[in-house]
This record gives sequence, structure tokens and C-alpha cells, in this order.
Amino acid sequence: MHAIIAKFTVKEGKKDTFLEAIEPLIKASQQEEGCLEYQLNKSIDHPDVFVFSEKWKDLEAIAKHEVAPHCLKAAPIIEETAVAEIQKFEIVEL
Repeated sequence: MHAIIAKFTVKEGKKDTFLEAIEPLIKASQQEEGCLEYQLNKSIDHPDVFVFSEKWKDLEAIAKHEVAPHCLKAAPIIEETAVAEIQKFEIVEL
């Protein structure tokens, strides 16, 4: 299994536009084959910071997700409304 942690720091005055763009992205992503978890988290200490915590069956599922129509539609809006830090991980089960 693999995970993605995507941190978004929303630019001043852009929060509503950002949230409008990600709502359909989240709903569609949660329905994708291979998606085990797709959750939005909001920082308690920094109200303009959001984190997606995602869990995927495998790298193939992530690759399909990255080119899914809902991702391609949301990407330019996210890029103009937030600064992103995205990292992929292999889940280690001990």
C-alpha cells in the first residue's frame, strides 16, 4: 500500500475558491478503484493550512488518480489558490 500526504497552504483571500475546487475532487477520488482513504484535514493552529491524507492500494492506482478528469480539472485552480507540498510514501506495516 502507498500513501500521499498533500499539504496546501491557501493564499490570502482564496480559501472559498480552494474549497469549492476540492469538494468534487474529494468526492470523486473517494470513489476511485484502489482508493482506500481520501481525507481532508484542516490545521487547528493555522486555519489556511489543509492536508489531504490519502491511502492507495498500489502505485498503479495513484498513477490513474493523477490523470483522472476530476484531478486534471481541480489542479489549475489548486495551483492558483494554494502552495502545495506533496509527498508519496510506501506504507510500512510492522
